[in-house]
Amino acid sequence: MIKSMFITAKTRLTNEKKIILALGILLILSCGFLSFIERGKMKGTNTVNWELYFANPKSAELTFVIKNNGKKANFSWKVLTENGKIIRDGEENIATGKKTIILEEENREKETIIEVTSADGNRKEIYKR
Repeated sequence: MIKSMFITAKTRLTNEKKIILALGILLILSCGFLSFIERGKMKGTNTVNWELYFANPKSAELTFVIKNNGKKANFSWKVLTENGKIIRDGEENIATGKKTIILEEENREKETIIEVTSADGNRKEIYKR
């Protein structure tokens, strides 16, 4: 009887080790799989390599920033009213880095839209009320 208790305890310990080993292998495999999937997703999101944002989003001024992280350097921009009327427009050549476009305070309507288009046709808009 005493001998059978030791044998049972010994096999139970090896079964526990097998379970822990299997869980460890499963954890490593799942981490590898998830990192592979995420790497694939990151390749698809880096197609548009530029950003558009207000220099000071809480103030009433319309100064905005174009930050270019890609190879396309030419950008065109326009400031529109909520009705679609163009107030100002321009073009910028930003090789890499960021450029701040300072707009003088003008009499503007309730909502102003700043639309920027890159050389390859990608378009982004920001709004200020």
